[in-house]
Amino acid sequence: MLVAVCFTALCQQYNTVIEGSFKTDKFNSINLITSDILSSDFIYIGRAKIDSQKKFIFKLNLTRPVLCKLFENVFFITPHDSIEIEASENSKSRLGYDLTVINAKNSNNYTYYNTFISSVKAPSFKQFKDGDFSWLAFQKIYGEFYKAQLAYLDRSNNNNELSTEFYQFLKKNCLFEHMLALLDPLYYKMPFSTIELRNSLQSLGLDTLIKSESSHEFLSFKSFLKQYFKYVVSAELVHSDNNIQFINQFEYVRNNFEGASRELLISLIFKETVTLPDPKYYAINDSIYNYAKKNFLDSSMLSFIEGKYLLYKNLHNKVPVDILATKLKDVNGIELELGSILSTLKGHNILIDNWASWCAPCISAIKKAKMNINFLNKNNIIILYLSQDEEAAQWKKRHSSLKLPKQHSFLLNDPQKTFTKYFRISSIPHYILIDANGNLLSQNSPGLTDVNELIKLIETK
Repeated sequence: MLVAVCFTALCQQYNTVIEGSFKTDKFNSINLITSDILSSDFIYIGRAKIDSQKKFIFKLNLTRPVLCKLFENVFFITPHDSIEIEASENSKSRLGYDLTVINAKNSNNYTYYNTFISSVKAPSFKQFKDGDFSWLAFQKIYGEFYKAQLAYLDRSNNNNELSTEFYQFLKKNCLFEHMLALLDPLYYKMPFSTIELRNSLQSLGLDTLIKSESSHEFLSFKSFLKQYFKYVVSAELVHSDNNIQFINQFEYVRNNFEGASRELLISLIFKETVTLPDPKYYAINDSIYNYAKKNFLDSSMLSFIEGKYLLYKNLHNKVPVDILATKLKDVNGIELELGSILSTLKGHNILIDNWASWCAPCISAIKKAKMNINFLNKNNIIILYLSQDEEAAQWKKRHSSLKLPKQHSFLLNDPQKTFTKYFRISSIPHYILIDANGNLLSQNSPGLTDVNELIKLIETK
């Protein structure tokens, strides 16, 4: 079965409008997304409803080219695009469909980017995993690949095949991806000296790039910095006492980084601290919070840190009364309160699944959950499905097709977004875990894709 998607992107003063048609009965909206380094999740660039005529429109404010995804298809979107997409639904793919770009009229950047990544093939790390690792051989092969990328871009620039802005963007992106690739031996735990790695990165301008605010406009650079700190810096700050280890990390960042790099690393360190599931680490959270608040008052990420700390402090609190009063609707349109539903489930561990009919990852997760019924029963877990859909008809249709239990499936009726704001739901699926006594174990719980962490939360309550 072929599904045709056609859309046109026009830009006026960087106000980009993407409109077109998507002939499908599976979805009532589509999303443009990109990755978020800090949350290890995705963030929306834009969301568009598909109307009864199968039309949709994105209204975006783009100031530069953006790497993003439409469903599972990674592509480059820039102002002035006019793109025709044909998608075939493939039951063997992870989400049940594929998207293949077959044409890109008036979109030189889009066309060039896809040609570029298919013309200069990256080397495979498999040869190094399967044989004796040599840093010199590894560096030589990946260095040659990076040089080939730059040569291709230079030829294209000389032939006026891409704009100067796009040329500079791709050159920087290739540099950051090359620096990230140099960390692969550490990821695969290959034996070699990090001094060699540091020297190679320094020759590429590591110190200058870390200090540059513009570097943080690139997802590839933030990915590199995250992995560099994890595998190179943090590895030298390991301590048996977690409290001392985290303070050592904070001190190192404060003394050796600045600007946006410093802010990102502060947040990553604190994120790791507050996500430790074992209660024996709770004191660390208090200690690190107080330390960060004392030493990083100039940090623009302090509000983020305080938000994460509040999540920790609320870990074993009861759900607030005003949140328990959140209105829900069942499949018959009868309005109920969240508190009354939770009270009927007391005695069970409750995993609240925040989902929507248009969310493909949500649908996939629900289907997997239905196959884990033995695990749920063994651990006394009931899933409470709360739909974030704006239209009841779309929710009911998906509720029916998924055969969700009526007594555990409801439509969230929260026009003021009180529930969503309290639990800081920025993307879905989003899970909330409540224990058999009504204690709030996690406001951002793992789902059934990570059953080991889920069990840890339940067993250490």
